[in-house]
Amino acid sequence: MDLNTLMFLTLLGMISAIILGVHIAIALGLTALIGTFIIFGSLDLATFMLGAAAYDALRDELFATIPLFVLMGDFVAKSGAARDLYKLVNRGLARIPGRLAVGRRFPRLRLPQYRWLQDLGVDRFGSAAGGH
Repeated sequence: MDLNTLMFLTLLGMISAIILGVHIAIALGLTALIGTFIIFGSLDLATFMLGAAAYDALRDELFATIPLFVLMGDFVAKSGAARDLYKLVNRGLARIPGRLAVGRRFPRLRLPQYRWLQDLGVDRFGSAAGGH
């Protein structure tokens, strides 16, 4: 089979699977498995390549960082430390207009190099402390 035809058929199969309600990750995996099987003619090689690709993708530290950041935010929220720190900053900034907004953003100044991850955790942190 010509590779262009194979590419068109796998793309068509993936789009039709997504339209039928199959999850995107499963549709991508199945079309990759079927396409690799058709190209190489070996199911063992196709499953090995699919497993190797999944393992390599999950080794990225990003997949551990975000859940641990959310877990840290939950620990801070459940312990009550978020509420206490929020009240402390609110009292400390009592003379500044709009102090609640400043108090919610104040903890972000600690780790600016992780700003995009910190937005996840500190927004959870601020909402757990009673901010809106």
